[in-house]
Amino acid sequence: MAIKDAKSEARELASAFDAKLDRVYSVNFADAPSIPTPYARQSMIESGRAHKQAYNVSDIVISSEVFVTYLIKQ
Repeated sequence: MAIKDAKSEARELASAFDAKLDRVYSVNFADAPSIPTPYARQSMIESGRAHKQAYNVSDIVISSEVFVTYLIKQ
């Protein structure tokens, strides 16, 4: 759904410049910052929060940034 929405927005932006999109030229993924797991786990253990979050059943959200460059139809 995110890709479909992004493609629609790209077409709309190109249209504002009186242009039409051609094919995808490149796709790049942004580097995601990460916390080393041993440090996060050790911090939770030391603070006494490890047992409280052992059975956390809440939603997990995974996000990423993707940059797509399109060619313009001539």
